[in-house]
Amino acid sequence: MHSWGGITLHDIIDDRYARKAVEKGADGLIAVAAGAGGHAGRWSPFALVQEIRKWFDGPLALSGAIATGGAVLAAKAMGADFAYIGSPFIATPEARATEEYKQAIIESGAADIVTSALFTGVSGNYLRASIVAAGLDPDNLPQPGPDAMNFQAATGAKAWRDIWGSGQGIGVLEMLNILEVCAPKLGMNLTTLGPRSPQFWHLLIEAKKLAFTDLDKWVGDPRFNDVPVAQLNSKEYAATLCDKIDPGQASQPGISVDREGGTVYIATADRWGNMVSFIYSVYDVFGSGVTIPGYGFLLHNRGALFTLDSASPNVVSPRKRPFHTIIPAFVMKDGQPVMAFGNMGGSVQVQAQATELVDMIDLGLNVQAAGDAARFRHDQEPNRTTMESKLFDLVGPQLTAMDHSVRRGDGSLMGGYQAIHFTPDPTAQVSGDDPAVAGVYRAGTDFRKDGAAIGW
Repeated sequence: MHSWGGITLHDIIDDRYARKAVEKGADGLIAVAAGAGGHAGRWSPFALVQEIRKWFDGPLALSGAIATGGAVLAAKAMGADFAYIGSPFIATPEARATEEYKQAIIESGAADIVTSALFTGVSGNYLRASIVAAGLDPDNLPQPGPDAMNFQAATGAKAWRDIWGSGQGIGVLEMLNILEVCAPKLGMNLTTLGPRSPQFWHLLIEAKKLAFTDLDKWVGDPRFNDVPVAQLNSKEYAATLCDKIDPGQASQPGISVDREGGTVYIATADRWGNMVSFIYSVYDVFGSGVTIPGYGFLLHNRGALFTLDSASPNVVSPRKRPFHTIIPAFVMKDGQPVMAFGNMGGSVQVQAQATELVDMIDLGLNVQAAGDAARFRHDQEPNRTTMESKLFDLVGPQLTAMDHSVRRGDGSLMGGYQAIHFTPDPTAQVSGDDPAVAGVYRAGTDFRKDGAAIGW
């Protein structure tokens, strides 16, 4: 940033954090005082600016309940160089906030602000109406803490579960729904067929074709497109696609671009039962080719996944996010996380994740064996399936006879898999002031890529 003539300003809520930010290299500070929206400090703006100015003479912005010209002048009189205004702009036509959020901003006053540390673990100011809409009582919020911050019992919602981006993750769900619903309709059973059957792989390939046709047709930045998430994620919709699968004949898929990627995936879990599914990608080899001086990390080039086709939900547009392929995944059972897992490898992630889940759910493989098992990769254009060599030898000729275009490939084309699986154990003896979660973690890692399963 410095090489481009920019400066960094770090937001802080008190003098201690201000000193730490400057020690870490921040050029300036954003003093977040009491009254700020979202996370908020506890200090009054007078005290906060005064304490910082005792030792810091660099750029200083003041944030918190600043909404008028008079407040801006007051911030400057206190010793701040800038005033940070946020909430008044949320209700503007240019803002990407939802209409419900904008209307709530317009209709709310100071009496409608609720201060709580419940939602994020740090003190913040929130609109009363939004708390009510989430199914909580703003006048009787639980005290903050790890147990209180689980809202699922009250609302059935997980903070991360319903955050939809312009990615291909929903393709995994659609592919699994097609397999679950259509296999019985076609007189087949994946468990009975097993991976030595060409019919088993025919079903997986055909389900992938249908899911990717829908990805190309529907999925783009949801702020710009009406993505029918509920439809694509429903078994009822999957049932309408069954007639498109011929049990003995390969189909011609809808054309879509298969995306590559340069990606790292990590799953981790701790003794208290917290699990993280994390993915990072620069997309192409060396991404954009631009490295941040002094830090060594590359900027990605996922903007390359835009299209110039005006009929596509992924047509290039200002402030729009491109379609992307990265899918850090969770498997849930009865509302609780069972497995954090993911793959790297561009568009192969959808088909690899679906195959791994079929291996576990239908074939009974454990978390490591599911990653070791043979996989396929299908590309919509040129409608070609690549199979690992031993799998190709086993079922390749039969699939070719069904008009699949099949070739032999190695593991480098099949993505890379990492996973941590949790099995609850209600009989486990846990005790002490800081007890561990009652259960067992098991991890799996892919031999096709650099990776490791480590526990301690």
